[in-house]
Amino acid sequence: MRMSPTVLACFTVVVILAVPVPARALCMRGAMEGRWENADPNGLLKQIDLRFKCCEPVGCPAGQPCTPHCDPPNDTVRVHSPCLAASCDWGSVVPSYVFVDAVNGQVTRVDARYVINGETRQLVILLLPDDRLLVHWSVDYPDASSQRDFSLVEYFERVRCVTFGGREFCAVRPALRVINPPSPTP
Repeated sequence: MRMSPTVLACFTVVVILAVPVPARALCMRGAMEGRWENADPNGLLKQIDLRFKCCEPVGCPAGQPCTPHCDPPNDTVRVHSPCLAASCDWGSVVPSYVFVDAVNGQVTRVDARYVINGETRQLVILLLPDDRLLVHWSVDYPDASSQRDFSLVEYFERVRCVTFGGREFCAVRPALRVINPPSPTP
């Protein structure tokens, strides 16, 4: 039996569409990535840096939506809080939870946990529709501590930077400032 060219073409299209295609790298960068500063200059947290790197989905069924898990994890959260003279860097941690919005594929929530000097610091970071971050964070002191546990909500705005003439100019509405200006030449 011989197939007509039309039937053969349709059969070929069906076979091509039915063959599973390997999943491509998912890049979860987007809206939350970057440097964020507290909207309140007197806030207890000063700055948050969020980094998301592209990764291959691990354990995701072909053609099905899923939350990608990077192996090894590539995402980082870095927090700075005010100190007496400068910024206290809490260091970078891998988020304990990352939520990717199924509709637009963007990260919209990140949870992070720090343990510093026996204190457990938990952060839930949410992207708001107005391009700000809502950060709900809490500190749980060790039982032997005389300090009381607490919880706060703070809002952060994105820091936008451009480099011009060897200088990096960064702005958080409405201020503009120079970060790491070059030292004057003698």
